[in-house]
Amino acid sequence: MKKRLLVFLLLFFGYLEGSSIQNERLRPLGRVFNSLKYNFHKVSGGALYRSMQLSYRRESEFNFRNNIKISLNLRGEHFEERWWRGQKSAADDLGVVFVNIPVSKRSYPSLYSLSVMLAVIHNPRGILEDPEGFKKDPLKYVFDPNGSTVDEFGKEIPIKVNCQFGADRTGMFCALFIIERELRRGVKPTAILFRKAKRQMSLLYRSPQISNLVMNKFIGDWWRIRRQCSLEEAIRFWCLKMGDKY
Repeated sequence: MKKRLLVFLLLFFGYLEGSSIQNERLRPLGRVFNSLKYNFHKVSGGALYRSMQLSYRRESEFNFRNNIKISLNLRGEHFEERWWRGQKSAADDLGVVFVNIPVSKRSYPSLYSLSVMLAVIHNPRGILEDPEGFKKDPLKYVFDPNGSTVDEFGKEIPIKVNCQFGADRTGMFCALFIIERELRRGVKPTAILFRKAKRQMSLLYRSPQISNLVMNKFIGDWWRIRRQCSLEEAIRFWCLKMGDKY
């Protein structure tokens, strides 16, 4: 009986996965299935989505369905790996800007990695206009006075972020995204905002506290600086703290 039930569930979810896009009635179940299997979630309206590492087919499907414009990979460039080539091909096929930065969950992000993440958060439009130039000097795009988070039609530019499992590093970026976007809108840096950001680093996204200590500490340190300083002052202070050059 148990084996039959297991077979039925496997067949049902296989059907659900293949049919959820075409069948309107199954779309809500399909979204639940994608959340469970691929750790795929909408973070902030139409502005940010998160997932684990996906195959070429799934990456293409999610990018197309959600009109993704920037795909941020926190695992860095790995030309020799099939998963990296698949993700790059999925982005190239749909004209998605593919951004790679190496972030380890065992250490704080470097100044360059932090600058790239902040550029993606604060000025995705600038990145879309010059995807190669921004890699050379991401801080220039962070502080671009004409920087924007919306396209020419006033709509939020959709971004997708992933690491290997879509948990620790991805959760860190999502928390950083919420903090920075809300402060950018003029929201006061209250404990409510910090708790909202920290929810992105929870068991709901397969990110238990015990396996995510460094990323949690990074977000806590960044929050303590940002609640008192402007973004430029925060980056200067961070350079002093980490021993990086500004």
